[in-house]
Amino acid sequence: MARLPRPAMDWRATFLLAFALGLVLLLLRTWQLAFLAGFVAGMIAPRASRAFLLGGTAVAFAWAGYLVYLFDFTPAGQASGLLVEILGLGAGLWWLPPLLSVGLGFLVGATGGLTGHFGARLFLWTEGPETAAPPKA
Repeated sequence: MARLPRPAMDWRATFLLAFALGLVLLLLRTWQLAFLAGFVAGMIAPRASRAFLLGGTAVAFAWAGYLVYLFDFTPAGQASGLLVEILGLGAGLWWLPPLLSVGLGFLVGATGGLTGHFGARLFLWTEGPETAAPPKA
């Protein structure tokens, strides 16, 4: 199977693609598959550090948008307050579970980004001339 050249996409387009995919997957109530949004960002990103950051931030922003939706249209605020009370924390820390959830979304997306980047390097894209191995003598 022939390997393809890496697409030359801007980081903004990669971020928006991963954000939109993450938001669609979350709105379909499949938060477990938000990993795939980071995976797609990682496939397109040229470097591992960029794959980590793009995948993580895109999924974290999608997760935060989904939490805003949940807090507006469901009793998620009451559930967050109940969780804080169960943990024995003050009632003013209602924001802690959503913040931890967004952090979890970042980790899920970043893991997907790294997996997508290294998987695409191994199986999908050809290496560019700037990263190709030197010829053996």
